[in-house]
Parts: sequence; structure tokens; C-alpha cells
Amino acid sequence: MMLWLSTFLCLPVIAAADGVSCSIPLSTRQSWIDSLVASFPSHNASLGNLTFASAGTISNPSGTYGAHVFLDDRGESRSLLSKEACDCMEGTTCEYSASAPMFSNRDIEGPCKATFEGRSTSALITVGCLPPVEVGYFGYQTNIFARRSPEDNTVYFPEVSPLPTINHATVGSRWGEPFVIVTTGSQDVADKAKETLVAAGVDESIIIYDGLANSDLVLDGPTPDVLEVVVRLNNNNFSELNDYIDASSTEQLALYLDPIDPPPSFTPLQASPLRTRKKDPSPSDPDYASDLDSLTSMIEEKMSSKGYVLSYAGKMEAAMDYGYTETDTDECCISGYLDEIGKGSNFWEGNLVHFSTNDCLYRVHGAYSDPLGNWNSGEVGLVGSPIAIDYDAIGEEAEIVTYSSFTCDGGDDISVLYYCETGECNEEECEKLPLSSIPQLSGCNPLPSNPHLHYLFACVDSSPVMETYVDSSCSDFKISTSDVNECRNSTSSYEGPVWAGGIARDSTVSFVLGVRTNGEGRSSFHNVYLPDFTNYGGDGGDLSFGEDGMVGSAESWGWGGGDHLFAVEFSRKCMGDGVYCKEIDWTTKPTGEALVFMSRQYLDPVTNTGPDKDSVEGHRVLIFDPVV
Repeated sequence: MMLWLSTFLCLPVIAAADGVSCSIPLSTRQSWIDSLVASFPSHNASLGNLTFASAGTISNPSGTYGAHVFLDDRGESRSLLSKEACDCMEGTTCEYSASAPMFSNRDIEGPCKATFEGRSTSALITVGCLPPVEVGYFGYQTNIFARRSPEDNTVYFPEVSPLPTINHATVGSRWGEPFVIVTTGSQDVADKAKETLVAAGVDESIIIYDGLANSDLVLDGPTPDVLEVVVRLNNNNFSELNDYIDASSTEQLALYLDPIDPPPSFTPLQASPLRTRKKDPSPSDPDYASDLDSLTSMIEEKMSSKGYVLSYAGKMEAAMDYGYTETDTDECCISGYLDEIGKGSNFWEGNLVHFSTNDCLYRVHGAYSDPLGNWNSGEVGLVGSPIAIDYDAIGEEAEIVTYSSFTCDGGDDISVLYYCETGECNEEECEKLPLSSIPQLSGCNPLPSNPHLHYLFACVDSSPVMETYVDSSCSDFKISTSDVNECRNSTSSYEGPVWAGGIARDSTVSFVLGVRTNGEGRSSFHNVYLPDFTNYGGDGGDLSFGEDGMVGSAESWGWGGGDHLFAVEFSRKCMGDGVYCKEIDWTTKPTGEALVFMSRQYLDPVTNTGPDKDSVEGHRVLIFDPVV
């Protein structure tokens, strides 16, 4: 599965749970919202909630996302966008310049849900409460979801922000206490909201302005940017947060104010300056690179005694490489976004959506392909930097044949059978995945070969079919129907570094090594994991190590030079003592599937933004195979 599957979430609307802890009762916080509605008769008011995805329902088992959900009178999610803007976002009246946005749950998310137009005198006001216990990271960020080009009627989706993230550190780390965030482009609206809230008894210190007046944002006019608030919650232990997450759809309140008649003039609310990441390495730092070289040698020696050879060693690549200067976000992903399409020079620019906050440093290593064909000509390539490769045990290339098909499970439930062992495509020998869990296949999507047409997989008379439509809702103007129940074979050929360092094999034994950045004071949250995009929250979904679980891992392989390193294992069969190993079974990661490792490091406590990619040596990946 592709990396961009990991960037979207499923946001169920859930009933409130007992035991939710906030220092101010919900009824009081609701009264704050009521006061705001009464104070703005000049605006249409829409009520909603900030809703989190349940723990374990996104690809990072140590994190979850939140988005604003606004409901209609029937309790169904509704759009804040105008019909004209919504039609453009859905591709009905506008052409997508690059890839279309994708979503896990189209009932809650979508181009026209959890999004709003960048109108200066509108306001999104969130009355929330921080988690009741200290967490590794909490962040709230207004992103540019989409930008339209009035000249050629196109739309593209940067999904990044030139604005600083509002995080738990800037809020004050007041766990279990409320906060109010006022997102608007108008100083007048923000000040009136604050005045109203203070009069209602709100402590002024918890009211935070999220100003939108920024040269990189297009506000007002006929085609303003479409915005979306992204909220991230990361912690390596979610057991104490389940009530908080489950109750978010009723406990975390939101209000959208849209002027009935925009005022003739207003004072812009200037955006806060971006907090830059730069932090030079300290002269007192250990020689991290040399220490990781030594740890690699220790692991290699022990694995050699077990009959294994080091086939591949490489470095993870820093992903989402922006937020270091005031202009680089705009240059890479907003105004400069389209400049990168087709160049293929950088995997992270112009090819992937960036659904995250500026407080994060991602590191990634593994095999990827770009379905748009803009990077590596659409072929599978390796993201990461090889350090050493030995082909003696694996050969320099391989061909892997797999089979796949579609099946109907009764009614309208359609599933994909994949990585089948033979051409029979029996369910007993295949991996099975509900189509609804694959964003790029579920629902109505543009046809890759002709984006003016749309396709929909469905069950007709208990048989799986693909229907092709002219309209973008796949409800009218059907032009063809084709059966998709045959068992199809697929031969994948891999060679060189991609084969050595990016593809799961029958006997994969792999390690991720690096610096424990929390312990070194360089991050507040840090984890390393192997994403299982097909098994959100399932038995194989917890292929993750938080930093607490890394303590002692380097020492288990003979390291004795300090507690600043880690070495965790992801293997078919654990080679160490099992404490610092996640077992990869065939179901979770079949032979021939991309082997991808990811790391997230949030919030440098010195800069209160994302860690700098150059301040600490990056993580490394080691892959061993049995000696031939």
C-alpha cells in the first residue's frame, strides 16, 4: 500500500464516554458557545465538534487525528463550503491539477466536509479541552487544503500550512484544562469573540488567536483557499486516553461564524511568525554517527554467529522537508507545488499530500512508487540512502508472482483478495481486505487513464463489477460495466537497492537503529514503526516502538557507550531476546510487499516546533538474510 494511505483517517462520530476529565464542565463550555452565537447576529452560526479517530484506526498506532465535523438537523455531516466551491473540490466543475484528495470515511471526511473557505471575516472557534493526562504531543494547525486557479479552472491540494502550529507547549501544557482557539483573518472578529468569552467567564489566558492574514494564504475574492484544521494527538500509551478520544464528538465543541453581509472594511489579524526548526548540534553531543557505526558492527557480528549476513544497510530519509524557513513551505508545496509536478527530482515535493503539522519530523525508508508517474517514472524506487549492500544471499534481482481478485460477501460488501499463492484465488490462500478500507479504490474515483471519467466497484447480483460513469458522483450517466471476479496474476520484478532494502522476503530480519531523541532533549514524542496499512487496529497493527520501549534495546546487542541509542527489530523470526522485537508474520507483510519503516519525532522542546533533520544523526535500517 502507498504511503499516502497513512495520511488519512477514519473519523467516526461517537457517543460520549464516562470518565472524561476536564476542569470545566461541558455545560459551562457549551454556554460559552451560546454566548458567541448571541454576540454575532451578523453571522450565520454552524455548530459542530472536533472529532478524533479512535485509537488504532490510522496507520500510526501511537497517534490519532482530529477534524471538525459539522452536522445538519438530521445529525449527518454537512459542508461549510458554498455549492460552487464544493462542486470544484469534488472535481465536478474543476479539473484536478495533480492527484485528488483521498479519505478513509467519506461519510465524515471529504473535499466538502471538515473544510471551509478562507474568508477573512469568518471565524472557526474551537472550545476544546487538553487530554486529562500528559501526552507526547498535541497540535492544532490550519492547513491550506486546496488552492484554485481561476485562470484555467483547476484545483490542487497542497495540504500544508505556512502558519505555526498551536501545540500543547504553546497552550501551556495545562492537561485536563480547556482552551479556546479563534481562527480568523479579522482582528475585529477575534477581539469581539474574546470580549464575549471573557464576559461569559472565560479566563483570557486560555483564548488563543490563530490569525490567517499571511502572504502565502489566498483569502477572500472569488476563489479563496479552502482551509482545513488538522489536529494531531500522539502518545505511546493510549490506554488512559480512550475515554477522551471516544467522547471527542460531544466534548470538543466548535462554532463556525460566516458573515451574512461581509463588512466593507476590517483590520486583518496577522498570522504569527513561523517558528523555525533550526538548532545546531551541541559540542557536547556524542558522536552519534560513529556510535551507530559501532552498534551496527556489534549487531552484524552477533547475527553472523546465527548464520545471517548483512544484505543491506541504509539511512532513513527526512520526509516533509519544510518548515525550516519562512518561505520554504510556500516554495515546496503551495505556490511552488505545481512546479515540481513532472520533475521527479524530490519524492516529497509535489507527489504526496502532507497531512500533518509543522511540529513533526518524519523519517522514512522503503520501496515506493508514485501512481501519478511524477517520481521515478512511476516505477518502484527506494526512498532512503544505501550505505552498504551485499547481494551474496539474495541475488541482485528477483521476480515475484502474486494473484488477486475481487469478491462479494453478500449484499453490497465487496472485498479484495490479494497476495494469493496460486491462480485459484481461494480465500483460504489469499489476504482479504474490505474495499472500503482502501481509499484509492473505494467510492467514486477519477479513472487514471481519463480523469474526466469516474469508476466505482460494486456488487451486482452477488458478482463484483467495475462501473464507469461520466459524472463525478457515479450516480448518473453510466457508460460501461465490466466483471472483475477473475483471478489475475501480477509479476513484480525488483533489482538492486530496491530489492535489497525495500522488499519483504521470506526470511526478513530487519533492524532500525538511531538516537533516542526524547532522552537527548530533542523531541517530546518519538516512535518507530512498520506501517500496516491493511490492518488498522488489527492484530498486526501494533508494529511500533515508542521511545519508552526502546530503553535498553541497544544494550541488548552489546552496546555499552551510553543510553542515547536504540536498536529495535522487525523480523519474521526474532533473533534477539524478543523484548525489543516485533514479529512480522506473512499475513501482515507478505513476501514481495514493500518493506517500509517510518519514524515520527514531534516538538523540539527548545524551539517548540519540529526537530531539525540535521541536528541529530538520522535513523538507520539494517536487513539480514540467511547465508546461502
